Amino acid sequence: MAIVMAGLVGGVVIARLLAPEGRGQLLALSMWALLIAALSTLGLEEAVIQKAEGDLGRARALVRSLRTSLVVQSALGASATCAITFLLSAEFDWLPRVMIVVALGSLPPLSVLIQMTMVPVRAAQDFGRWNAIRLTPALGYLVAIAGLALASELSVLTAVVGLLGANLLTVLVARLVTPAPDAAGAGGSDVDPAVMRRYGRLLVAANLPNMANQRLDQLVMGAVAAPAMLGIYSVAASVVSVIMLVGTSIEQILFPRFAAGSLSRKQIVRACIASTAATSLLALGIGLTASPVISAIYGREFAAATKPLWLLLPGAVALVAAAAFTAEAKGEGRVASLAAAQLVGAALTVVLVVPAILYAGMLGAAIVSTTAYVAVLCSLLLLRRHRGGEVRSD
Repeated sequence: MAIVMAGLVGGVVIARLLAPEGRGQLLALSMWALLIAALSTLGLEEAVIQKAEGDLGRARALVRSLRTSLVVQSALGASATCAITFLLSAEFDWLPRVMIVVALGSLPPLSVLIQMTMVPVRAAQDFGRWNAIRLTPALGYLVAIAGLALASELSVLTAVVGLLGANLLTVLVARLVTPAPDAAGAGGSDVDPAVMRRYGRLLVAANLPNMANQRLDQLVMGAVAAPAMLGIYSVAASVVSVIMLVGTSIEQILFPRFAAGSLSRKQIVRACIASTAATSLLALGIGLTASPVISAIYGREFAAATKPLWLLLPGAVALVAAAAFTAEAKGEGRVASLAAAQLVGAALTVVLVVPAILYAGMLGAAIVSTTAYVAVLCSLLLLRRHRGGEVRSD
């Protein structure tokens, strides 16, 4: 929750000082970089967790065996980000444009380094250290934005540089927080790296539709609509992220526990029921207070975000409900089921999001997103009942 609050506060500062157009412009640039950064590990951090079986030393050995793959993937992610950012930043002068390209292009390699540094502590279920590292980018970015605002230097360019600084800080914190290698053991890996790469690629293929469901509406809106529309819609998405982060956290906590054999399938169901009930109440509270809160905090320019927010809330609750079953599918190696369920939602999003935005603007995008999340949940439940015929990914 602290991560969400840091992001929300930083978003409010950006919204107040850059207005809808500036906020939308910043998001159009940074979202692509953050998406590629999230994909650059190609699922290897999850593969390590699945094969480590809860052992910190074993996880470290697995990470060491993947170094070459991680370097190559980092370079590819940086290249792709630089190319896309260069195309999207055409309206900037050459020096700011180069600075934006370099700053955002650095995010994929930094993300790979951060993820693979902290994955052993997550595999060992050391969630205190893991949360300390995970919180650093959001807090670092918030401090950077606040400092720039106080110095009257906040702009799209300086916000991008602040994002880079927050990730550099996270690399340092990750190095300091994780246990020293000699304390965790220095044995070799007994798992073929090719097996982990295969599992990782399958998992990325399974998760890519989910990432598309969560980001495609804003990515497409940034391309086909005015920056101001994206700036307003992103406020609704940011508020809803309070609920969505609950789902992400649940999945990230349950997966290593289930993979280590600490949870049963019945406990997964109980976790789903409890988390869905809690987030439903949270969604109701957010919906009832959305209109006055958005106007008071973000400003009257963003009041139009209230209606898309209402439409996004049911989808966010569905996403949380699906999180426990996502962790279960990953822990059991049922990657094909996970991919199939997420693909249903992604297909709906890909087919409907452009005409929905062109016809109904922000409301159309919100309806498509919620429809996709509900479809994914229904698909996961259906495929869970027929898991017996699936070949596991070992």
